[in-house]
Amino acid sequence: MGEDPAEVLKRNRALLRAHKETEESEHLLEKLPQGHGSGLNADMVDGLHAAEIIARAPGKGGGGGGSGSGSGDMTKAVYDQNDNGVVDNSEKLEGSTKVQVQDHAPKSHANEAHSTQMATALQLAIHEADPDIHHAQVHTLASHLSKAHSELTGVTADQHHAQLHKDTHKSGGADAFASTDLLEAIVKRLQESSGPSNLLLGSIADGEYLKRSGTDIIGGTPSGGGTPESIFFGAYFMAFSGLDVYSVGGSSGYTFTKYSWGGYMATPSVLNNYVWGHYRAGGYNWVNFYSADSLFELILYLSSSDADLSTSDFWIYVGSGGGSPDTTVKYGIHIYQGNLRLVTSDGTTQSESANLMALSKGTQYRVKVKFTAGSQVEVWVNGVSKGTKNTNLPTGNLTAAYGLPCLFAKALDDISAILSYMDLKVMRTY
Repeated sequence: MGEDPAEVLKRNRALLRAHKETEESEHLLEKLPQGHGSGLNADMVDGLHAAEIIARAPGKGGGGGGSGSGSGDMTKAVYDQNDNGVVDNSEKLEGSTKVQVQDHAPKSHANEAHSTQMATALQLAIHEADPDIHHAQVHTLASHLSKAHSELTGVTADQHHAQLHKDTHKSGGADAFASTDLLEAIVKRLQESSGPSNLLLGSIADGEYLKRSGTDIIGGTPSGGGTPESIFFGAYFMAFSGLDVYSVGGSSGYTFTKYSWGGYMATPSVLNNYVWGHYRAGGYNWVNFYSADSLFELILYLSSSDADLSTSDFWIYVGSGGGSPDTTVKYGIHIYQGNLRLVTSDGTTQSESANLMALSKGTQYRVKVKFTAGSQVEVWVNGVSKGTKNTNLPTGNLTAAYGLPCLFAKALDDISAILSYMDLKVMRTY
């Protein structure tokens, strides 16, 4: 084991002090007079007798030490060769100067010398070979820039943590359900589109239909005992053939042929020429006809001597009689240049919806139009609702002379417009 640096430094300092005192004593002795002086103070230099000077000189046999010939003595000639008063070298510095010590390169050492949480060289080498092996430093999830599921062990892509996120699935949220998403859920309330009003689902027995009662949806049964027959016995219902057409007419040269299954009607091949035919409910006015719900349904087949329906104009409605459709109270459909629209009139203003769908030439369509009193008119094509209209709805009476329903076709060019229909039915609730 090496000598304590503090002890070495202490000893060196003592030797330096003794060396300095020796030089001072020798300097005083050189000043002594040569030969014998006279008087008590003839041998004094700077207030000291020669004997006192010699006694103080460590190197001259005085109390400061031996003659300097001992094996443990440090001599200036050995330890201070550059004569600057500082020992040239020591065991701890190993020949390095002060500047060299200050500018030395740090010695290599292991990380664990600083902290037990620092990884050893072996641990770092293992981590480089396998990134999934971590060192002793503790990490939290928040300390990572990326927190993807794929970076977590034992967590699937669809597995969620405990963070609440239901608002993200609401309308307008970051992960909102779409109207086309199929949800397996228990629903207690329904939201009305025109409200919006949340309707609470109440008690509904087996075999009942759904009925709104205030802000509730409850079960209900049809009037008259709830049997299917009551639907017909509670309504005016007629299935018309072409032979039942009450009256027909049109421009010179029109065609309207009546069949047991329906009718065939064609305009002359002249611009703005037309043809019509209408049915009639009894020989009297139907008072407050539009105060109750009604509908008509038929299979429709449209054609033209043109390549498409762009030169044709067709109307089918309940309300107006023969001739061109006027503002008489009515509801029905208008097929203009192949585009299906809803049409209504309150007796003063007649209006139409936007185009609801395009119909093709030479195709059969099952069309149903329903009037809900005081609410709206809706049209279905092949069982699919195509739209509604709730403005300028008809009210009041249905005049006996007017159609129940009326069918009208018009040529928009010098090309015949052709309308065939079958399976015509009309129904009105009492």
